[in-house]
Amino acid sequence: MKQGRISTRQVAILLLTAQLSVTVFSQPSAVYRVFGYAGWQAPLMALLLAAWGTWTALSMTDRFPGESIVGVSRQVAGRWAGSLYALGLAGFWVLDAAVITATFADVVTSSLLERTPLAAILLLLLLPSAYMAALGLEKLVRVADLLSLVMAPLLLLLLLVPLQNVDFGNLRPVFTMPAGLLQRSPLEVLQSTFFLRGFMFLYLIRPAMARPSEAGKALWVATLVTAGIDLVFFAFPVAIYGLPVAKVLVWPYWEAVRIVRLSGFPLERLLYFMVVTWQTITFVNTALVLYCVVAILGEVFGRERTWWSLPLALPPLYLLARWPRNAVQTRLLQFAWLGSGVVVVLVLPTLLHLLAMVRHQGKSKP
Repeated sequence: MKQGRISTRQVAILLLTAQLSVTVFSQPSAVYRVFGYAGWQAPLMALLLAAWGTWTALSMTDRFPGESIVGVSRQVAGRWAGSLYALGLAGFWVLDAAVITATFADVVTSSLLERTPLAAILLLLLLPSAYMAALGLEKLVRVADLLSLVMAPLLLLLLLVPLQNVDFGNLRPVFTMPAGLLQRSPLEVLQSTFFLRGFMFLYLIRPAMARPSEAGKALWVATLVTAGIDLVFFAFPVAIYGLPVAKVLVWPYWEAVRIVRLSGFPLERLLYFMVVTWQTITFVNTALVLYCVVAILGEVFGRERTWWSLPLALPPLYLLARWPRNAVQTRLLQFAWLGSGVVVVLVLPTLLHLLAMVRHQGKSKP
């Protein structure tokens, strides 16, 4: 891949937006259910997973400068095995976009647009995202940069307005309850902590940066800001409702905003602001994921132009996003996403990097 003109600031904004997916609405429920009042451990565990993934991504791209994940995996594992891994990564990204899209559609149809067909909401999100993905990474970065001017004040508003109902006394048990991390199964822990995943985009973004050496800086800025915002989303529902109520809410922070009363400002308008904010975030997130999918498919099959692969990615994405009809199907989709994600973006890249080190492949550090 040729070195591009994407700045460090633009990459940080893109990765911040990509990590602030709409799943933050449902993520607190998993944290409350698994950790209880020891939920402060979830962001720490998420940061540890992010540190693992970031170290692997930066080490791999340092060892093979200018190469995408397709080129790296082919050099280390061989052409066929490397291509198979790259296709598996593309499949995970399709599943990742399906989970995000399905969650956003569920929030909107259940709370605001109850009469709007699900298909219309999905297509309204997927088609513009597919168009942006087809235009390429540099144009997608510019669009994300412009949209951040709209997203930032709306996000700040949504973080501040619930303060009027916060009772920090409800958080007192957080500091007195024993830690609960070791009392849970690994699957439960991963389900509630696998949400800082910006590192997985670094394999395709770093080669296009104007200053690839600053990729780690951009990623950690985005990750730490995301972790801070997520912490607010976790803490405020407990501070407002108390844990016994907050953990039975499907979308705790949505409910924290729903009860806000502002003098002379209709509540419904505030909820629409919330939808617009997360529509913007989900649009950028889905467009970036689709770009990664089409870039991988284009490189695997040796096609310079990648737009042709969008028809291969969109139908399964749409069908997966429409598939969950009940809680059981939703959990199955989430478990499939979680299991495949841990394998293809954490475990296998680490094994590839260790294999490259053992074989002395790539550019080793002096």
